[in-house]
Amino acid sequence: METKELKCKDKVKEAMFLRLNDIRKLYTAENQETEDLGSLNEYGLSLDYVPTSTWKNQNKGYTRYQLSWGRPSEEFRLYDGSTRIEFWYLDWFDGAYSIVPDKDNAMMADIMTINS
Repeated sequence: METKELKCKDKVKEAMFLRLNDIRKLYTAENQETEDLGSLNEYGLSLDYVPTSTWKNQNKGYTRYQLSWGRPSEEFRLYDGSTRIEFWYLDWFDGAYSIVPDKDNAMMADIMTINS
């Protein structure tokens, strides 16, 4: 029997909640550091700005907090002129996003603004 490989849309919410749990733990820890996760400042790969038209059909620039790259890639995006933050789960020629819940939005906005 052949098993069907899950698509990004099937994985995105679970991946987002796992990452948010780690980030919340680091964000609230003393000195924003834990023994098992390390430091919040070293948790992600990069925090950068992706200008408009970097990608095909990209109409707005965004601040990107990239957590992993390759297969799969995970990142948070805060688009210009928006307060809504999206979590993206990307794998070869496939991708999906989920909106960060309101309870975590302020924390993520703080991380993505202070560190930029």
